Amino acid sequence: MPVNSSGTIFRKYGFASIVVWTVVIVALAAMAVKNDHREIQQKAEEEARDYFRLNLHYRAWAAKMGGLYVPAGKAAPNPYLKVPNRDITSSDGQKLTLVNPAYMTRMVFDSIPVSYPSPVISRITSLKPLNPTNAPDAWERQSLLAFEGGESRERSEIASIDGSPYLRFISAFITETPCLTCHADQGYQAGDVRGALVISVSLAKRLEEQEGKDRNTVGRYLMLWMLGTAGIAVSARRRFEDTAQLTASEQKFRTVCDWTQDWEYWLGPDGDIRYMSPSCRDITGYTREQFLDEPDLLVRVVHPDFREQFRKLHATRDVEPDQPAGMLEMQITTSRGESRWIQHLSRPIFEKQLFLGRRVSNRDITRQKQDTDKIRFNESRLVTLLGILQYPAETVQGFLDNALEEAIRLTGSKIGYLGYYDEESRRFTISSWSGEAMSECELSNQQTVCSLDQSGLWGEAVRQRRAVVVNDYASPGPLKRGLPDGHARLDRFMTIPVFSGEKVVAVVGMANKGSDYDDTDVLQLTLLMESVWKSVESRRAEQNLLESKERFSAAFNSAPLMMTVSSLEDGTYIEVNQRFLDAAEWSREEVIGRRSVELGWITDTQRAQLKEKMLRQGRIQDHELTLHARSGRPVLCKLWMETITVAGVRGLLTIALDITEHRMVEQQFLQAQKMESVGQLAGGVAHDFNNMLSVILGHAEMGLLEEQVVESQRKHLEAILDAANRSASITRQLLTFARRQNVVPMVIDLNETVSGMLKMLARLIGEEINLVWAPGQEVARVNVDPSQIDQLMANLCVNARDAIGGVGSITIRTGNVRLAGELFDPASGVAPGSYVMLSVSDTGQGMTQEVMQHIFEPFYTTKDLGKGTGLGLATVFGIVKQNQGEIKVESEPGGGTTFRIYLPAIAAQAADRVGGEALCRRGSETILVVEDEVWVREMVSEMLLSLGYRVLVASTAEEAMSVTVRLDRQPQLLVTDVIMPKMNGRDLSRQLVALNPKLKTLFMSGYTSDVIARHGVINEAVHFLPKPFTLPILAAKVREVLDAAVD
Repeated sequence: MPVNSSGTIFRKYGFASIVVWTVVIVALAAMAVKNDHREIQQKAEEEARDYFRLNLHYRAWAAKMGGLYVPAGKAAPNPYLKVPNRDITSSDGQKLTLVNPAYMTRMVFDSIPVSYPSPVISRITSLKPLNPTNAPDAWERQSLLAFEGGESRERSEIASIDGSPYLRFISAFITETPCLTCHADQGYQAGDVRGALVISVSLAKRLEEQEGKDRNTVGRYLMLWMLGTAGIAVSARRRFEDTAQLTASEQKFRTVCDWTQDWEYWLGPDGDIRYMSPSCRDITGYTREQFLDEPDLLVRVVHPDFREQFRKLHATRDVEPDQPAGMLEMQITTSRGESRWIQHLSRPIFEKQLFLGRRVSNRDITRQKQDTDKIRFNESRLVTLLGILQYPAETVQGFLDNALEEAIRLTGSKIGYLGYYDEESRRFTISSWSGEAMSECELSNQQTVCSLDQSGLWGEAVRQRRAVVVNDYASPGPLKRGLPDGHARLDRFMTIPVFSGEKVVAVVGMANKGSDYDDTDVLQLTLLMESVWKSVESRRAEQNLLESKERFSAAFNSAPLMMTVSSLEDGTYIEVNQRFLDAAEWSREEVIGRRSVELGWITDTQRAQLKEKMLRQGRIQDHELTLHARSGRPVLCKLWMETITVAGVRGLLTIALDITEHRMVEQQFLQAQKMESVGQLAGGVAHDFNNMLSVILGHAEMGLLEEQVVESQRKHLEAILDAANRSASITRQLLTFARRQNVVPMVIDLNETVSGMLKMLARLIGEEINLVWAPGQEVARVNVDPSQIDQLMANLCVNARDAIGGVGSITIRTGNVRLAGELFDPASGVAPGSYVMLSVSDTGQGMTQEVMQHIFEPFYTTKDLGKGTGLGLATVFGIVKQNQGEIKVESEPGGGTTFRIYLPAIAAQAADRVGGEALCRRGSETILVVEDEVWVREMVSEMLLSLGYRVLVASTAEEAMSVTVRLDRQPQLLVTDVIMPKMNGRDLSRQLVALNPKLKTLFMSGYTSDVIARHGVINEAVHFLPKPFTLPILAAKVREVLDAAVD
């Protein structure tokens, strides 16, 4: 913009402000002059008012005295005064005439000498004058009518009398009793307005004096205007220069802010909008132009609850240079009426101690707020449920009473109820009322049983099989049947059905929350009551089981099998054989009269399972169970159990066969057989499957790179790509499980890798166990095969799940540590330095020190036979050591277990370098592609061509040799399959390198590592790319090989 343009000069010297300043000064001067003239008029009115009061008091006194007789020669008789004894003769013969108060007053005031040329003029006027000269003019008549109408008692105006300005003041006369002497004949009564006194005060001299004062006032304001104009010009020029600097600075950031997802805007020192980012529309629904056209829209979009805080945050006065940025989390209302939460950050901008404005950034945190609210609600529900489940209720009814009170507290309600429902009889039975409901209820006969047909609104939860909410209970509705007298008052109401399977088994009602019930209340109450009802059913089952227990008797036999006879009455042993004593490691005296649980031979859970099976089947045959000897040694047994009667006493005969050693050998053989079978299967299909996946992945990626692809086609291609990636992942996991996967270490973000496994781990450990993920901040990267991390996490979490055996929690943490000092163990074999820690903690049963000494040994397990191979932690140990790491264990019986894995951290520079290789880097070199599978060959060729390389293709080694010999320009890179007919890729590479020593080779294959290894490819000196692979992986690997130094 030209510096000398008129617009620039106008702003530079603040002409707009000068114009405003001029208007203000003119207005102030005019106001001052006007006030002075108003003061003159007010003083004149006050003078006229004093004159009126004096005249009025004088007349009142004269009327009270009945008038005054004066010599007839000095005052002519009043012809308008018609009263008796108007003219009389005194005792000395002097003629006297009666002077009425008005006549007398006028004569007295007319006789007063006046010292100035414009005296006060006064006259009496009336709508019914006695003297015709007192008839009113137009203004006086209008005033008299207003007085009689009660509108006022006095009025004034500025008028000209004989060419001179006067203030005319008129005030009403009110008829008093003495006045009726003269005016009763006119029809006046006491209190009537019978006329008025008009007083005219000259303004000429006052206005002459005021003219001089007006000139002085205008002069003072003119001087003030000149000083202010000079100050505005100087200030405007300085502000113009500072604003120009700010504008130049703002322009540097404008492009960046235009592309940010946050809503950015800048304000000037007066609060005017200097810049508005286009992202305002994404967050508020309003365009940038709307904000610029309507600056107050910035305040209007803010929710009323936050507007005052918003205004304080954007104050333009008293802003100090050291004032920090202000932050506010607030709600806004979008153009569509939606409510959103934003994080509002306002930072004051200063340049050389001069306040230039504010820079404001707004981030949409609606989803974060919603997630936080959901977490808070869920935490509250879980805490409530935990309190309910831990409540020491002796009966189911006591348990439900406490659960109802906790549900009322969770939903913020005042009263509530819980009732059973029987679908067969269609009847409700109210089981629990809240304490507050009972205190408010005044019903003499509280009904506890009701049919569904008789129920009103609270039965709708069963009829509709869903929650019913009424937030205005007082309003009439078709579903309501009214409340009986004495019923607790209802303002808001919510009721939900409780299901057991597909059947409604209960209803729960809440009422009188302080605010409206919403979907969150319904969801929280539904989830809470589902868990409560499961606990109720569990308690009932337990009670039924305890009530239905019977005492069994046992038979005894001296065969080499373990045999016992126990009492059905109390479960104590009646007789045992020697084989049992040898296996259990107890003496006969210690066993007889005691129960198996007391001896530790069997656990309570196992006994309950056996009892349930006996009740269901009547006997037990071929039941395998792990029992424990006195020393804690596990004994795997096959059990036969049957009730018998001995001497009229029912007992339980138990026969057990020790199959511990037999099963251990069998399990080891089956596991080895299973692993071999899986490995053979995985290796058999890996090659063809990986080749097909390479083609699918490649074509899908290439299709997505086409600019002409339409949206519908893009969705299909993305679905194909996703499915292919999932299939490739399944293949890798299968090969990993079979221990035939190629171990390809890569630099990974441990937090991202573990996060990607959380859903799978959650399904693996079950719903009863809470999985807690606590990632560290800025965790360093590690060089590990991701499939090995998957295997580590799966083994550790499964072990933790088995150690918990029910409800509990598993916590996964990551963090940066430095192994030095107390943390460093020289005997571990790892070097001191920076490591990334991955820990898995559980709340399970823990381990003894003796068990901890053996947990990493192959085939060592504390699980029941058939439930563990003893290879899980051995595999974990091997993976950690393979990656130069360390693993530590902390545990104690009953205190849970924590595994801490330390993996070497990768330096930031190395991580950045390797991470950058994932980009689709291009090139222009010549590459020879040799692949016997036509689809794979064409796909690899297209990928390389799309990256800018010159590509030659061959289907066999012989064809590749022929192509190379004919070329004038030799290829820089050979990309070949490992296993091909007649000549494999390794031999082909040797022959071509012999012809061209600078030729580099990249091997690719879909076969498993054991097959490839036989062809001499799997070693650190050879570049290898396993199939399937994606375009970014191929691009990075090709560049890695081409950029590598030649041996």
